[in-house]
Amino acid sequence: LEVDHIDGNHKNNDPSNLWTLCANCHREKTWLYDCNGAI
Repeated sequence: LEVDHIDGNHKNNDPSNLWTLCANCHREKTWLYDCNGAI
């Protein structure tokens, strides 16, 4: 499992902004965020 920043801000380490994702889901979310600027 990997820790992901829900809002995409890697400086926002508040526990309410973190969740765990499997590596595949994390890659997909990151790809969507990078392509769209948001989810």
